[in-house]
Amino acid sequence: MSVTEKCKRLISGALSLILALGMCSGVSVQGHEPTVGTLSSENPKKTVAFSTSFEKNDPKQIKFENLTATGVRAIEPVVVSLVGEFTNYASNNPVSVNKPLTYGSAGETEKALIDGNMATKLCATNNPGLPLEITFRFSEGIQPQAYYLTGAGDDMRYPERVLSAWELYGTNDEDEATAVWTPLDSQEGVTWAQNNERKMFSFTNNQSYTTFKLVIKECGNTPTTNPGVIQFSGFGLGKEVKTTGSGEEVNHLYTSLSEGPSYNWAARGYVNYYDQNGKLQTVYSNQINLVTREQV
Repeated sequence: MSVTEKCKRLISGALSLILALGMCSGVSVQGHEPTVGTLSSENPKKTVAFSTSFEKNDPKQIKFENLTATGVRAIEPVVVSLVGEFTNYASNNPVSVNKPLTYGSAGETEKALIDGNMATKLCATNNPGLPLEITFRFSEGIQPQAYYLTGAGDDMRYPERVLSAWELYGTNDEDEATAVWTPLDSQEGVTWAQNNERKMFSFTNNQSYTTFKLVIKECGNTPTTNPGVIQFSGFGLGKEVKTTGSGEEVNHLYTSLSEGPSYNWAARGYVNYYDQNGKLQTVYSNQINLVTREQV
């Protein structure tokens, strides 16, 4: 065989390989309807056909597994909050006490109870004496059915100062000295477990009042009627106490894609071929939803 013939065969083989590779481009990508391209004008019936498909009864190519909670514990916290807190306090003398008090510092007065800041507190020192009455006044009538008390930031250092028993009253009488006070709620034996703890309480009430009175009867985690110091940081009235969360172990782990592509929609496949004019053409397939095996 002459050198010329050998060269012709090598060139012919190379061209065949290039043509085969061009027809196979994109074969591994997702299915589409057959794409047909004419190889040459001399033989218009000779075509290149390329097609793949996903049928609904084919074995699925994606595997989903439900993750188990083995080795994982998630506790859903219980969250208790006061809904609809009333803040329309009277502009003139919104809060007062029924006796002169000695305060721990100039800022530790009864006004700290309604400033919305847990870092401030009422701190009455020098054996303030019980009962201690604290009156809260509003610019117009409100109809609360819940309230909260917030402890101070150092309650666990001084647990003898916390509130342990009290009563709550409401009235619409302008003359508080002769007012008729309606009892709304009472608590006793209340203990506190952490600093700045907030405790919520609900009560039944179908009446609006402009003035409310908190009467402190006992103090201390070990209750006493003769505390040396009384302290707490906040008080508020609201519409209701709302509780969310179970406080139990829950499984918030979801189905995870363990095999196959991480996105349901496949990229379009394509075929390259030369048209009758010798120009390279590219034809794309339709997209396939890999889960439902349907074209889109």
